Amino acid sequence: MAARRARGAWRWIATAGCLDGATPDRSNHLLIDHASVRQSLSSAMDRALANAGLSRSDAFVALVTRIRDEQSSQIRQAARLVADTLAADGLVHTFGTGHSHVLAEEAFFRAGGLVAVNPIRNHRLMMLEGAIASTHAEREHGFARLILELHEVSPGDVAIIISNSGRHAVPIEMALEMRTREARVVAITSLAQSRAATSRHASGKRLFELADVVLDNGVPEGDALISVPGIDSPMGPGSTVSGAALVNAVLVDALAAARGVRVAVLRSANLEKGDDELRSQHRAVPGPCPGVWKNMQPGLTN
Repeated sequence: MAARRARGAWRWIATAGCLDGATPDRSNHLLIDHASVRQSLSSAMDRALANAGLSRSDAFVALVTRIRDEQSSQIRQAARLVADTLAADGLVHTFGTGHSHVLAEEAFFRAGGLVAVNPIRNHRLMMLEGAIASTHAEREHGFARLILELHEVSPGDVAIIISNSGRHAVPIEMALEMRTREARVVAITSLAQSRAATSRHASGKRLFELADVVLDNGVPEGDALISVPGIDSPMGPGSTVSGAALVNAVLVDALAAARGVRVAVLRSANLEKGDDELRSQHRAVPGPCPGVWKNMQPGLTN
């Protein structure tokens, strides 16, 4: 049973081939009893954190607290850009590759979120065809331009581009393409990781060097936050936690900054009469939002 589960995990990781395009050889991969590993790691982490007087969640709480303390000015700057966009009936475009695509979707069709959000998605960048294939795809020059041809971007729109490393060709190219279209770029990235890395884009630029506003997600090189005795690699990636906090902080602060502007906010479809309210919003919201409503329909991921 454990061997079968492990083979399934490798199938998802390497479905579409290795970085060099070769067929992956999984014959020598270690087969792991995941249940035993989880129990062992759980016990080790509990002991390590208990010895330090900490709980498991403290590393993540500390990260979000650091974001609040160190990024408040940048959050307000990004929120002001979004508020100006909303006042002009513009759109907030979101984009990320790999795990960062989760943060691009965090802003979209979210209970308590803005209607005027357009997630820019592509199945090759979302690990739907294998994690290794997705890692390869985010390094392809010219790919972002092809993706963006399927979306309408107007001058004055805001693009929130998320990339922890900030070094790969696709998110960098997306920032360049957005600037060409006179959109304002907000980057969510790890400055510690990005400053230590070389760019994988022909321009030599990293994402933070192309943004109007840079939001530092506060994670160290490698993303993981917690060292566990007896384990070579740290655990607990923090970029999703801090990234989600940053995305939502910007959008909430934007509504506060957009006083006097009518802004459509989604309510949960899981509330009583939630579906009826969504239909009412669909009919009532003016401006560019019909395109966003279209993106909310099933099966329209690019």
